[in-house]
Amino acid sequence: MAKKTRRRPSASTIIACVALFVALGGSAYAATLAKNSVTSKQVKNRSLKGKDMKNNTLTGKQIEESRLGQVPDALKATNATNATNATNAQTVNGQKVTKVFAKIPIGSTQTIATFDVFELRATCTATGVEDLLVDPLTTDTDLLASGNGNAGPISTESHGTEPNSISLDQDDEVTGFDNDFGNSTFAAARTGGTVISGVISYDDPDTFDGENGCAVFGHVMQGG
Repeated sequence: MAKKTRRRPSASTIIACVALFVALGGSAYAATLAKNSVTSKQVKNRSLKGKDMKNNTLTGKQIEESRLGQVPDALKATNATNATNATNAQTVNGQKVTKVFAKIPIGSTQTIATFDVFELRATCTATGVEDLLVDPLTTDTDLLASGNGNAGPISTESHGTEPNSISLDQDDEVTGFDNDFGNSTFAAARTGGTVISGVISYDDPDTFDGENGCAVFGHVMQGG
């Protein structure tokens, strides 16, 4: 009987088999990955850690927060919150801020606002504002005012017993000095520490595009 001999596979056959094995092995490995998932072996950026991502999401454990930068619009959102707070603010350094705005018909007197015991009051005539007063309803006060108007500058102070109000338009019946329109700054205090201060402007009739009345407007701060 003739003896059979086995031929060894050629080098090219061996190389082809190895290539086929690697190709099949890589496909099998890829097939084990979950849909839409990436493992840490496949990611060179080591900011992703832990198990595979699923459903295109990352958990807190998979994110190194120290390596994350701020989202560009996040800073704008923070500033927007601060802007809203500033718009709604009613106090400045612990002092309450109040807007003063009044339109007073000719021939009438109005109490425009009251701050603690201090009353802001004005009278409107056909020629202008008369007796624009800061009048305390108690005697334990000190008040000062200065300003300017169509008749000239004013400077006045008052304290102690009645009458202890100050005139922001410097209406003086003795001298006849009287501003019909202008502006004044004032400050007033009580002995216990309550303080108010403000800037008040006033105008004669025919203001606001022909409205028949006097105008008083400004801001007053109160603290203490």
